[in-house]
Amino acid sequence: MDYRDRYKWNKNSFISDSAYLRMYIDTLKQFFSLQERQTIYVISKYFTDGVEYARKNLEVANACFEAGERLVSRLDSGLPPLLFDFIANIYNRSKSYYFHKAGDHQRATRLVAAAIETNERLIASGHFDMLLFDSISHYHNYTALLRRNNQAEKAGSILGMLSAFLLTARPNAIFSSDKAAAIMKDTAFYSLKYSNIHTVILMSLLKEVEQRRFTGHSDGMQGPVTDAVRSCVADMVVQTDDDDRLKRWFACYSNISSGSMPAREYSSEAFDQFLKNTPNMIMGLLAEKIGASGQLTANLHHL
Repeated sequence: MDYRDRYKWNKNSFISDSAYLRMYIDTLKQFFSLQERQTIYVISKYFTDGVEYARKNLEVANACFEAGERLVSRLDSGLPPLLFDFIANIYNRSKSYYFHKAGDHQRATRLVAAAIETNERLIASGHFDMLLFDSISHYHNYTALLRRNNQAEKAGSILGMLSAFLLTARPNAIFSSDKAAAIMKDTAFYSLKYSNIHTVILMSLLKEVEQRRFTGHSDGMQGPVTDAVRSCVADMVVQTDDDDRLKRWFACYSNISSGSMPAREYSSEAFDQFLKNTPNMIMGLLAEKIGASGQLTANLHHL
């Protein structure tokens, strides 16, 4: 089964394949009883199945959601608030994808907004720090819906703020609390942080490159994430060697894309050195999306 479509919307593969699920399950074990965990697993199975079927069969997907909704309606009055919020988080994210695939972007937008609000309550409870990265995923989904609803400017503004927060951990209009900033700096969550950098920043940069938003060497390549990288790279949080390599990569990207280091003047030797300072995940992404390393220098004229 090809999960790429689901992860673009619902959860990126770096999170789902490893750290996020482990942290999520460990958290459930800490704060929910066995019976409550079983309730979460049973109900969430209906909704996650709904997501899978929404990719190819909306009728079956709707049946999955209806079955899960009936179960929740029977349990609703007896669910503790914390347990209800966890189930609501799963439902809102999953059903928003269903509406997205069905072309009902207004209802999808409302459910994504509800998922963000639920996550804020869960994080504020003090026990579910890893859900900050779930919120980043929700906001990223939200920007996709905004573009669908012809609100590209608002989507770009949110993408820029997400990118700035991922790079600098400075509170902003989206994540305004000091707690959120502290979570972003916690190296225990670095695998989640890097997976979101991959999805939110790197994938967006490549889209901006592919769209060839190039206005000449005076202005350079333009786009909300490119602009965020340029403005934030100097203040990027550096706590590990990977952070340092990533910061140098973003600085180099910023110079090339701004026109201050025109691609046609960027020597093959310099670019080879650039690659050596690139974390493995970025090298793989570049190889996949732009071309093999031998072709990268030639393709830099797109920047």
